[in-house]
Amino acid sequence: MVFVRKSPGRSGSTKVQIAERRDGRDVVVVHVGTARTDADLAVLMAQARRRLHEGQETLDLEIVGLEDEGVPQRPGLITSKRSALSTLPCGELRLHPTYLIVETP
Repeated sequence: MVFVRKSPGRSGSTKVQIAERRDGRDVVVVHVGTARTDADLAVLMAQARRRLHEGQETLDLEIVGLEDEGVPQRPGLITSKRSALSTLPCGELRLHPTYLIVETP
């Protein structure tokens, strides 16, 4: 798993790195930069997060055809979420996915 990490550097600076956990150790994949102030640190952390999720675009989840069925296409409001845990006959536990309950205004 790849993640952003902050590591203390020399003379009070903070290193911002993209690292990966391998065999119980953190292996640095990319050194993003070294921050000497809180403002520098915020900029480098944002830059590291962008690099970490590079190439991942927002999905267009527009549902086509609902207007024909009389359902207006409006943004909904997630009011709650649920997940379930059940026991199989063999004694194994199974986690069911989380379901979002969406109400449209």
